[in-house]
Amino acid sequence: LPYFIFTGQPDYMKDEMFVQSYGEFYIKGDDNEKLITDIISACEKHPEIQARKSFPEAFLVFDKGIIDKSYEHLLIEIITAYENQDYRKKNLTVQRDLLEAIFKSLNNPVPCIPTVFFDVRKKNNPNLESCTRFMEDRDSSGHKLNKAVPQSIKSAFRKLKESTSEYSHLSDEVKLKIPFLANTFLLMEVLEWLPNFVKSNYPNCI
Repeated sequence: LPYFIFTGQPDYMKDEMFVQSYGEFYIKGDDNEKLITDIISACEKHPEIQARKSFPEAFLVFDKGIIDKSYEHLLIEIITAYENQDYRKKNLTVQRDLLEAIFKSLNNPVPCIPTVFFDVRKKNNPNLESCTRFMEDRDSSGHKLNKAVPQSIKSAFRKLKESTSEYSHLSDEVKLKIPFLANTFLLMEVLEWLPNFVKSNYPNCI
């Protein structure tokens, strides 16, 4: 994180050791406006701030507690990779991790996907096929969602599941531009859809 030194001791300006150790600093009374400007500039360059400015609606699921904040870094990584045109396969792995986080959130705290689809021996990892079938409102091992989900969202879950699994055998450095871009926007669709779905069907969870 960026840091700023705001001092009322201008004698430091002549102290070479201080300057070499700490870099630029600001003198009270002289540099107040410059400090404010530099703080704003530094904040705007922070990856989370930039990501939120690009896709603000996608972050609502974290702000509302639908998906645990501990997974927010995955969305930031995906948006950062998108903005940097970084299409390496390793970023599809991050997309898969975010898909898993979405499924986990739809089990806890949102009591939607049955617990039987999660492996408690492996940190509660979801069975992606079972969870996807369930969110498609198809029978999945005797369980069915029986709630309204737009066809576009059902298709998004299916495409994300298949795409993030299909390339798992490839090296992390292989570039997969089209799959990465397609998955990015499908994830945004799902993330922006989730708050209304939870509000309509599980109002106590939002």
